[in-house]
Amino acid sequence: MQLINGRTPEQWRAYDRWKLIVAVVLALLLLVLWLADRGPGRAAACCALPGAETAAVAPPPPVAPPATPPPAEAPAVAETPPGPDCPETIDAKVMFASNSSALAASERDELGELVPCMAEGRFEIDGHADSSGTDVINIPLAEARAQSVVDYLVERGVDAARLTSRGHGSSQPLVDNATPEGRAQNRRTEIREQ
Repeated sequence: MQLINGRTPEQWRAYDRWKLIVAVVLALLLLVLWLADRGPGRAAACCALPGAETAAVAPPPPVAPPATPPPAEAPAVAETPPGPDCPETIDAKVMFASNSSALAASERDELGELVPCMAEGRFEIDGHADSSGTDVINIPLAEARAQSVVDYLVERGVDAARLTSRGHGSSQPLVDNATPEGRAQNRRTEIREQ
């Protein structure tokens, strides 16, 4: 094996590769530092061909905040104060079918007539059920009945902040639950002015 300056040819090749790697890394580092100092616009201008026009690099346009839609206005409940058809205090009942929290068309019509009278004040919406089921069924059903009335009133323009709702299940019957007629009267939601 032939030694050149005390090293074998394989050692010289490894040494040359190492020197090449270090030189390339240093050259890349210097290039990155130079471009960072010059900035993207300056780097492009410096590298253009002589005599060629260089376009000025404009800064990016400012980013506009996302457009937000204007807040939706709540529909007007009543243009004028309650008329002579409105009671002094509101105490109304909305009736429901068995095992249902859906408002019947007739009940919607009656609630619609009541909406103009609810232009001011705070109202309590209490849902009730008959004694046909257990509390596990009746309390959520009564809550859903009260909520369906609240949803309808809000849809018609009554401010939701002026409405509170609760479900009582079958704990507060109006009449005895022993007859079908009595149970029908107990399936209700009451609206009371506070």
